[in-house]
Amino acid sequence: LEQLDATAQVWTAQAETASFFTALKLSQLRGWKVSKHDVKTAFLNAPVPEDELVVIQPPKIWIEWGLVPANVLWTCDKAIYGLRKSPKWWGEERDRQFTKLRWSADCKHYHLVQSTADSQLWMLKEQGSSETLGCLIVYVDDNLLLSEDGNMRTGWLEAVGNVWKLAKEQILVAGDKQEFTFLGIDLV
Repeated sequence: LEQLDATAQVWTAQAETASFFTALKLSQLRGWKVSKHDVKTAFLNAPVPEDELVVIQPPKIWIEWGLVPANVLWTCDKAIYGLRKSPKWWGEERDRQFTKLRWSADCKHYHLVQSTADSQLWMLKEQGSSETLGCLIVYVDDNLLLSEDGNMRTGWLEAVGNVWKLAKEQILVAGDKQEFTFLGIDLV
């Protein structure tokens, strides 16, 4: 058996609070819509790397109920909740998908550009343009989308929805009493 490296990165990065507040201020100045989008069962969308072998035992109660024979082991081909390296694998898969994500709206083509200052901050840009049309802040499986309401935003949601199943959109509305939390920060 391989020894665990206690210093190995097994987590996924989180956005800097400075990026978060800067994006919120930019959205306020530009009149952007702010919404949260959770990727359902995110870890199950991340493949286990080819050089990793994950072997698990089924729950004992399943054996007792006769659902699984005794002495059965399973190998995982997807990350699972509770597995030490799953957050890292999910973060790598998420970033891989965001890097190649493309969508179109109103005869224009868009993509995401990852920030060099904060790996969890992505800018929505039109192909061939340097102008930032929106921001995406990610925290594990939660995405905070800040952009103008309209076809570009809708196109992004459809493109991401074609990659992963998203929970119901939660929209930040000023003065609304509905709970809206991101990065552990409550917004009202």
